[in-house]
Amino acid sequence: MRGTHSKQALAHKKEFCPPDMIRVHLLYSPENRDLADRLTADLGRAGLTFEHYTLLSDDKPGHLAARIAVIEGPVLWLLTDNFLKDPLCMAGIWRAYQALLGRGHLLTVVAPGRQPQADGSYRPVPTSFERAGEVIKYMNYWQEIFLKSTDRLRTAPLELREVYDREVEAYRLIANDVSELLSALRESGYVRWEALQADHYKLFFQRFGLVDRYPAYREIASLDVEAPPIPAAQTPPAGPFIPPPVLSGPLIPQPVEASGEKMAQEPVTESSPASLKPEAEAEASEVRIRQAIRDAWTWIEKGYPQRGLDMLRQLTEQHPQHAIAMAEYHRARAHFTEAEPLPERPVPEIASPQAQQEQKTEVPPPPEQELSAPSNGFAPTEADAYNAMGDNAAAKGDYLLAKYCWNRVAELDPAYPRVFRKLADLAIAHLEKENSDEVLSYIEEALAAEPNDAELHYRYALVLRDQMGQPERAYQLLDTVVALQPDWAEAWLTLAEVTHQSGNLQQAQELYQHACLLDPKLKSKERDAHFALPTEKISASSPSPTLSLQSAEEVAFSQPAQVLTVLITGATSGIGKATAEVFARHGHRLLLVGRRAERLADIRARFAQQYPHATVFELPLDIRDADAVMAHLTNLPEEWTEIDVLINNAGLAKGLAPIHEGNLEHWDAMIDTNIKGLLYVTRAVVPGMVQRRRGHIINVSSSAGKEVYPNGNVYCATKFAVEALTRGMRLDLHAYGIRVSQVSPGHTEDTEFALVRFDGDAERARIYEDFQPLKAADVAEAIYFIATRPPHVNVQDIWLYSTQQASAMLIDRSGRK
Repeated sequence: MRGTHSKQALAHKKEFCPPDMIRVHLLYSPENRDLADRLTADLGRAGLTFEHYTLLSDDKPGHLAARIAVIEGPVLWLLTDNFLKDPLCMAGIWRAYQALLGRGHLLTVVAPGRQPQADGSYRPVPTSFERAGEVIKYMNYWQEIFLKSTDRLRTAPLELREVYDREVEAYRLIANDVSELLSALRESGYVRWEALQADHYKLFFQRFGLVDRYPAYREIASLDVEAPPIPAAQTPPAGPFIPPPVLSGPLIPQPVEASGEKMAQEPVTESSPASLKPEAEAEASEVRIRQAIRDAWTWIEKGYPQRGLDMLRQLTEQHPQHAIAMAEYHRARAHFTEAEPLPERPVPEIASPQAQQEQKTEVPPPPEQELSAPSNGFAPTEADAYNAMGDNAAAKGDYLLAKYCWNRVAELDPAYPRVFRKLADLAIAHLEKENSDEVLSYIEEALAAEPNDAELHYRYALVLRDQMGQPERAYQLLDTVVALQPDWAEAWLTLAEVTHQSGNLQQAQELYQHACLLDPKLKSKERDAHFALPTEKISASSPSPTLSLQSAEEVAFSQPAQVLTVLITGATSGIGKATAEVFARHGHRLLLVGRRAERLADIRARFAQQYPHATVFELPLDIRDADAVMAHLTNLPEEWTEIDVLINNAGLAKGLAPIHEGNLEHWDAMIDTNIKGLLYVTRAVVPGMVQRRRGHIINVSSSAGKEVYPNGNVYCATKFAVEALTRGMRLDLHAYGIRVSQVSPGHTEDTEFALVRFDGDAERARIYEDFQPLKAADVAEAIYFIATRPPHVNVQDIWLYSTQQASAMLIDRSGRK
């Protein structure tokens, strides 16, 4: 029988204590009654009496914690290995500990546990959690029990599912709380049983403010006077105690507040933890989840499996980290998705735990089964559990524990997503004193899973250089880094440093200068001196700086961090022309493509006057001519061959007619320009970007590439094609460090779009007079924003409308605001 105290005996102890005696509340596991008896006998000599708090014969999980949490007087907690592994002792103890700690009347004594042997003797079991590995031992213990109970829940018959559900929930809470509890104990402090005995309980008297009683106690103890007899009601009666197996049958957690019966010492009051609602929102969520699971299975059992499955699926989407919900969905799918519709039948009655006990029917647990690989990716595995434990430990700063948990994940499932990346990041950032070979092994495994991750290569190189003293291998990795991410200035600088370390000063200078070109902030006098760059001396004959009147553009101009070579198609009007102006204003080099040579010449002349810091190369060209495009763009002057940004802007709309009335020439013009012309230019320019492993393509699409409107059939189709090409290019080119983006504007004025669409009919082209559309300059600024993001940022798309346009067809035409 578990716990030989009776409620009557416990109640009697309150009446027995004389008024002049101080009562100490003693909390312990029934297996450690011998220690409790010894404490009671020894300290009773000082006029103290002990009120024992241990498990009663009919306790459910949480009952012991509820009784202890409401105590106002001094509490001595005998914490042993037996206590830490007993579900009835551990259920709710974390909250009770917090409550007691807050009142300041708690002394935790960590004592050895004991384990019964076949011959009737006991073997001592150490209780220790000072080191992370010792904490992990208890975490593993409860995690394994939780996983096994989850496995049983999956295969439990329907009439027992609620019982097993409660079992899983109890184990889950203990598994979550044990790490918190042990961490708090390490921070708040405790005393070892051996230390308590060594100083003759002095720490006990100091802790509870009973120092005035200590001399009398020592005097009696020194005389070796036998302790006065202990009344039978004061301590548990003698007799062998048989501890129950933890996993023998379902554990039936019954919340204290759900029971109408009173606890042994204290009635459940509104101020006790049993009736309060700590973390009410989280607990309410758990209740709702469990009720939703029951409702789903009710529908399945009533012959509506699809409705039940849908409920479970929605539940897992709302709570993807809830292990029970995921397991239930997986089990339901495995049993019912491919089965014939279930015949309608009544839901079986589920007996209450009390009724089960009255009938004395013990339900044996289902046979142990290995967790099968989840077909839907939802069912929790042991690796999932350890991964979650590692994430939780890392978030709390317990990095050794996180490392252990993620190592377990790697052992259980070497292909677990990003586990070696986590270990590598953890080891580099927080475990610098760890074995470097171990760090390298983590990084190598992570690189095997993510071979194109430039950051991992870079970290690997730093470990080789700084911790392993292998600059040659570091150089090889850094060379890979800049190939994968050519715009990473810091990587180029590190490569320059490693090169300088190897003795190749000239190459190191070139690499350093390239890093400064990518990021001028890296340049400094100290680094210039380190790389032995010649300093620029100011000649004595050089004129002193003088102020002069300048244009507003010149005053506002500031040299960009990197001067880009930008090719813009359709640059003679509209968005292309406005985009060219924005880049020229910021001092970039422009290669302008358009069919109208005279307009290109005018733009070049105006830019030379207004933006003297910009350089313009004009290229009269019809992009619909594939041969001409290839001939011109593959034979550019040497200084214009390295194109950094390609802006595929050229495009047009022709006609506005239903599909059965469409003009074939209009269709050809739109397809040849909007799709084929874009492809011709891209095909000619991108090979150079791939070779240099850097570059940026920005396609000018349209809101018509996202939503079709009446009579816009073919034009919309060409812009949908641009959208698809942008995504396809992104997939094809990201491995070469090339960024691919697009901008998708709605109605835009300051362009020739409407005039071209209506074949020069100015009257029909007056479509913007009754609302304010975007301006070409608005779109140009968006393009410039995309092109000037840091090298690690790829803006996929900017979709913009004017304020008065909400969609292709929904426009506020009440006049310009």
